[in-house]
Amino acid sequence: MTTPLIFKIFLVAALVLSLSLTTVLAEDSATSTSNSSGKTAESVREKLKTEKEARKAALEAFKTAEKEQNVARKLTSAQSLANKLIAEREKALAQAKTKSAEVKCVAAKTDISTAIDAVSANLASQKAEVAAATTVDAIKAIIKDGIIGKNHVFVAILPALRGMCASDSIKTLIDGRLATVVTKLKTAGLDTTTIEKYLADAKASAQAAYDGYKAVATNPGSATYQADLATAKTSLKAAKESLGLAKTEAEKLRDQSATTTEDSTKKTED
Repeated sequence: MTTPLIFKIFLVAALVLSLSLTTVLAEDSATSTSNSSGKTAESVREKLKTEKEARKAALEAFKTAEKEQNVARKLTSAQSLANKLIAEREKALAQAKTKSAEVKCVAAKTDISTAIDAVSANLASQKAEVAAATTVDAIKAIIKDGIIGKNHVFVAILPALRGMCASDSIKTLIDGRLATVVTKLKTAGLDTTTIEKYLADAKASAQAAYDGYKAVATNPGSATYQADLATAKTSLKAAKESLGLAKTEAEKLRDQSATTTEDSTKKTED
């Protein structure tokens, strides 16, 4: 077996491995996008056990106060419930910010941080509104239209942030390691036209997904957040499918190189 052919096979194998890792990374980072928003929200809340229990206790206290028709107690319990809802969301955002700093979605980190800070600022403002409210109805409105309606922390912004990270990871890998591998494949004399097309398609779809997720993250209170998340999810899926096609093409090149090597070896032996 000639050295150039060994080199070619090694490079193709490297490309196949890189693409496989990319797919795993994307699926792992965007786990939430493969499920419904409701299931995702509940999964995240389960990790906030202390905050979840405090929120549930505050809700029960408010229900009890409402039955007793005690005006002062109703107001206090409503404020407590609102504050617990805020605390639960603040903790989730803090965890998301810490996680984004640890993962490899390099280019997305600034956008993710900006989106989290904006919602955190909303919650801080709504906390002040709750403290200043003088009626239960006012607090209910703050909860419905502000704390929940304006932020949609669990069902919109958190899935959007994970989607941004997954999309960014794909783009980064295509522009980095995979671009280097493709260049080496060319140098080795292999035709990378088809692979490059699939990678370009994957990058374009990943960018579309990123833009869609970012739009949700920067405006999680949008009335269209569910449809926008679904559209972004479709783009992310398309990016992963294009990577799969590139992987298949790489495997073809590997097989072609192996066949050529076998033929070359037989001729040498003859």
